[in-house]
Amino acid sequence: MRKIIANIAVGLVATAMLMSSGCASAGREFEYRNAEEVTLRMTYAEVAEILGPPVEQSEVNGAVVWSWSFVRSNFLGVGSSSKFVSVAFRDHKVVNVVRSDDGIEFEELQIPSRSSGSRLPAQTVEVTNGLIEDIGGEYRYFFDIRNFSNREFNGVVKIVLDNNQPHTINGRETFRKLGVPPGLSRRVYIDAYTGPRTVHGDWSVVGYRYWVDLGGSKVVQSRGSVNRGVGLFNN
Repeated sequence: MRKIIANIAVGLVATAMLMSSGCASAGREFEYRNAEEVTLRMTYAEVAEILGPPVEQSEVNGAVVWSWSFVRSNFLGVGSSSKFVSVAFRDHKVVNVVRSDDGIEFEELQIPSRSSGSRLPAQTVEVTNGLIEDIGGEYRYFFDIRNFSNREFNGVVKIVLDNNQPHTINGRETFRKLGVPPGLSRRVYIDAYTGPRTVHGDWSVVGYRYWVDLGGSKVVQSRGSVNRGVGLFNN
């Protein structure tokens, strides 16, 4: 499997840094959260309807890669922000998506080789939110990682906690070598200073996103909402 990092991200960050003595921007503004709606097997037209035309288009390993990016740099870097999205297409269908904003490191976009065709792994792993505990100044968000396949899952799962404020991340964690047996689940948790809706209102943690590496093709799997209060189970 061949990996690439969208060069546009590096170029735009460098441009913004050079202009950091004032207020400047590079790329084109777009609605970052809309990228959550992009799913595997979508067509060019469906992706363009969600994100608009790409800032840059390239071809890698026989796949077409669309990229969106926007960097804003204020005086001395104070209040600067950045966001990037790359979508890979093969045979006119989405085969992978990666996203990055201020709180998540820019990841490599993995392109399935032609020998693997456009076949994609089935969604065999699901992440759901369970109990939230107050642990004295912080809040512990429990998640169940369930393996629906017929073999042990030893891949990687990244979970990110989100709130209602644009590009604001309340916590994130990457879990490796989970060793989840077939048909069972493993409980993990993320600690954050921000509580659920009944505690912190508009600035509370309201949802989560997760990525699952199923052994060679990292894709954005899904997202969900968290419980409204401490000590409540998600329904």
